[in-house]
Amino acid sequence: MKRTWMTMIFAVAMTAASAFAANATVKVPFDFSVNGMSMAAGSYEVTRVNGYNYVLQLRNRATQKAAIIAARHALDRPAAKPPAQLVFSCRAAGCAIQQVFLPGESVGHSFPTAPLKPGDKERRVAIAIHSLDERSGF
Repeated sequence: MKRTWMTMIFAVAMTAASAFAANATVKVPFDFSVNGMSMAAGSYEVTRVNGYNYVLQLRNRATQKAAIIAARHALDRPAAKPPAQLVFSCRAAGCAIQQVFLPGESVGHSFPTAPLKPGDKERRVAIAIHSLDERSGF
């Protein structure tokens, strides 16, 4: 009986740990912001914080600095799924995360960005995200 309980506790612990495991990695070649917090260029792990909500964590692999972002809403992927990617909204003031499409998921995540000011120009920059199986070069 004791062994059964230990097995159950171990299984629950492993399930909880896997819920917080990194889904993917991405190399961002420029500084950007998340929820008003400045993040340096570098290699990041993208982690799902809660499987039921669209809440993600970005953690710099070198500095361990992390930011939590909550999606405004889910984005349906078209039949021809876009690649796994981080999409940034870049303006004169800098770049901020606008969308995330994680590997193997049927939906993407949209994050709020500041409204465009008159005269602002925006460009979108997409950077490929690699699943853990693809990141041998990281």
